[in-house]
Amino acid sequence: MPLDTKHTDIFYLVGRLAALAYPGSVADIPKNATDAALRNPITAIPLMERALRKADREAVTEVTEAIPAGAEDFPRGAPITRQMDFWRGYYHQRSAARTAASLSPEMLRKIGEALWGQRWQTEMAAALGFKDPVRIRQFLSGARRPAPGITADLLAIMRTRGVAIEQLADAVEKE
Repeated sequence: MPLDTKHTDIFYLVGRLAALAYPGSVADIPKNATDAALRNPITAIPLMERALRKADREAVTEVTEAIPAGAEDFPRGAPITRQMDFWRGYYHQRSAARTAASLSPEMLRKIGEALWGQRWQTEMAAALGFKDPVRIRQFLSGARRPAPGITADLLAIMRTRGVAIEQLADAVEKE
C-alpha cells in the first residue's frame, strides 16, 4: 500500500516521523520512543526530536503540519488496532523513501510528459501544490531529490488518470 499523504491519524503520522528519524531499521528506534508512540503518540515526538533534526526537513514539516489540532489530548493506552496504524505509517514512509530514491530525473520527465504533455513542468508543479515549476527543475537537475510524498502523489495521480482513461475507453467501445 502506498504512502497516504492525506492521512491525519496521529498514530500513522507519528509512525511516519519515526521512519524519517530512524531510516535504518526498526531496531534503531529507541525503546522509550516506541513505547511512548504506542501509548500516546504525541509524547513520542519530543523523544525523536534530535533524530528528526537530521531528517529531510521538508518531509518532517509535511508530516508535522498534518497533525490535527487537539492531538495532545489523546487518551492514554491505545488499542492494538491503533498501534498497527503507527507501524503502517512507519512502513509506508520507509517504502515511499525507497521509491523516491529510485525516481530518476528521466522517470520524472516520462511521468510529466505522459500526464501533461509538452508543458508538463508547470502542470506538475501546480498538481503537486508548488507555486512555480522551479522545484520540478531542481528535481530534474539533481539539485534536489523528490520527497517521498511527491512520489506518492504522482502515483495517485497516475492511477486516478489511468482509471478515468480506462472508463472512457470502455464508454467509447460501447457507442
